Amino acid sequence: MPLVSSHPRRRFPPRSLLQRPGRQGSSAGFLLPLTTLLSLLMLLGSLSVHAVSLQDRLRGTRELQQQTSEDQLASAAQQLVARIQLRHACLLALPLEQWAGAGCASAADLEPLRRGEVFGVGWQLLRWQPSAPPVETAAAAEQRLMLEIGLEARNRQASRRAGFELQLAGLPWRVQELRPLGLRGEAL
Repeated sequence: MPLVSSHPRRRFPPRSLLQRPGRQGSSAGFLLPLTTLLSLLMLLGSLSVHAVSLQDRLRGTRELQQQTSEDQLASAAQQLVARIQLRHACLLALPLEQWAGAGCASAADLEPLRRGEVFGVGWQLLRWQPSAPPVETAAAAEQRLMLEIGLEARNRQASRRAGFELQLAGLPWRVQELRPLGLRGEAL
């Protein structure tokens, strides 16, 4: 019987001679189902790891959007308080509903105090309310008020709003502190 060879000096026996007798019984063919099962288990494991990483990424994106909204709202509140204190200090201790009748600002002057834009996002003043009557003594005066600002919805993001506490002191009123109270909800 001629031997098959790829090299002129090497000669290999035919495959039929290399097969072991007695290996074709009940154990034949168990490796293919076992390797298929193992590969499916590995696939399921990698899919679950992938799903967990996607959840973490979504959570990170939501947290970043919330932090961005909080920063934008705080900037809008600071911008508003600076505008009022600089040009219309007479409005500091008055509720929003009384601004039009205060006589120290025209309707055209009040509009930039009710709406504005910060970092390309529009904001709206929702509430400006003194929390208690001013406390006045011979030496000092103090006033606290609640301020609520909302951001307009933009690019699949819901509109947001936040509350702030403003502390005024002295006569004439001067802003002492602007303290954020946090997000107040998703919609205006």
